[in-house]
Amino acid sequence: MSSSDQDLAVGTSLSKLSSTTDMLDKVGNEKAAYEMFYEALTDLIRDIANADPAKRLTREGLLSYFQDPQSKFLIILFYFHSFVTRPSQAPTR
Repeated sequence: MSSSDQDLAVGTSLSKLSSTTDMLDKVGNEKAAYEMFYEALTDLIRDIANADPAKRLTREGLLSYFQDPQSKFLIILFYFHSFVTRPSQAPTR
């Protein structure tokens, strides 16, 4: 994947993620309830195209991230929290 493709994918992902927080706000969730989870996920996505090669997310880095109980817990809680308030939008297999 080229650098510009990565940048586009990261931007698109962050935009979609941002719309999720808008929906959470509209249904009455307080930002404090999901902000930490949201920030963990956006940081992870941004690291995919990080300009600093030492900080750029690699496959090994992603695996390591999800092997860390606290990190994966943050992502899972954000996902769960997002789709509990909007279950009809949950992805299907």
